[in-house]
Amino acid sequence: MKSRVLGRLLVAIWVIGLIFIMSGCIERTETIRVEPDGTVYLQVVFRGDPDDIQTGDALLSEPGPWSIVDTVQLQDDGSEKLVRTATLTVKPGERLPDQYCPENSDLSGVALSMPTFLRIEEKSDGTYYHFRRDYERRDWACIDYFRRKLVEHKLEAIQGKKIADLPAEQRESLTRGLVEYEKAKVIELAWAANETLYPQLEQDQWLVLRQEIDDVYNRIDIKRIVEILQMKDQQAGEEIQHLTEEISLQIHRVISQTLSEVDATELLGQQFVEQFEIERQRRMISEDLQDESWQVSVQLPGRLVGHNGDYVEGNVVIWKFAGDAINDRDQTLMATSVVAKK
Repeated sequence: MKSRVLGRLLVAIWVIGLIFIMSGCIERTETIRVEPDGTVYLQVVFRGDPDDIQTGDALLSEPGPWSIVDTVQLQDDGSEKLVRTATLTVKPGERLPDQYCPENSDLSGVALSMPTFLRIEEKSDGTYYHFRRDYERRDWACIDYFRRKLVEHKLEAIQGKKIADLPAEQRESLTRGLVEYEKAKVIELAWAANETLYPQLEQDQWLVLRQEIDDVYNRIDIKRIVEILQMKDQQAGEEIQHLTEEISLQIHRVISQTLSEVDATELLGQQFVEQFEIERQRRMISEDLQDESWQVSVQLPGRLVGHNGDYVEGNVVIWKFAGDAINDRDQTLMATSVVAKK
C-alpha cells in the first residue's frame, strides 16, 4: 500500500471533526409532473453552500441528462448561497433517475439512492397512475451512537459561544471528545473494510489492528490542538493540515504492518484501502445528509385515489422531511391517481 493513498482518505475524516466545520444545509425542492401519456417533467432546486452542492452527492454536474442553471445569492452575513436548478424530461417508458449524481460519478456507488417508478395501469373504470419513490436507508445508528456519547452534550453546552471565549478546561474537554469521536469513526471504517475482505482478518489480528489505531489517537497532544483552534483561520488550517498528515502516516504504518503479516503480497492491503475509501465516502455523505431537507411535490393526471404525503394542494401531493428520515430506514413516497373513462 502507498502512504499517500491512505493518507488522503484519513485527512478528510480528521479535518471534519477538529475544525468544527459542519456541512451546510442543502434544501432540495423537487417538483414532478406526470402527463397523461406518461411523460414526466422533473425540476430539482438545490439551495445551499456552493462547496456542499458542487462536491457532494447533489452535484448533478454536466454533461448529463439534466439542464442546469446556477445562480449565486449573497446572504446578509456576506456568505454566498448557490441555487442550482436542474430540469429533466423523461419520455414515456424511459427509466426515471434514481440518484442526484451522474451515473459515471465516483460517488454513484455510495450516494443517496432513490429508485423512482411510474406504472400506468388500465382498468375497467379508467387509467391508473402509480407513482413510487424509495429513498434508500443510510446506516447511521452506530455513528450517531458515538456522536451522542462523545460530543453531543459538549457541543450543546457551547451553543452561541466562541471557542476562544470558553474556559481552558472546557476547550480541552470538547477537543478530546472530538478526537475520540473521530477515532471511533476511523475504527468503524476499518472494521467495515475488514468485513469485505476475503479472507477477513482473524479476531486476534483485528484486535491488534484496532489497538494500534487506538494508540495513534491516544498519543495525540490535545493541548496542542486546543492552541491550533484558537489561531486565525488560515494559520489554523495550515497547522491542522500538518497534523492530519502526521496522523495519516501513523495510521498507514499500523495498517500496513498488520496486513503485511497476514498477506506478504500486499493484495489484501490494496483491497483494504479500496474498501476503506468506499466506506469513508458512504459515511461522509450520510453525515452530510443529517441536516438537509426535502420538499417533494408530485402532480398526477386525473383524480387522486390515495397517497402517503404530508398534505395536498389542489391535485398536488407534497412530502416534507429531513435527512434523519432515512436513517436506518427507507423513506417511501407513494401516490395513485385515476383518469376515469368517458
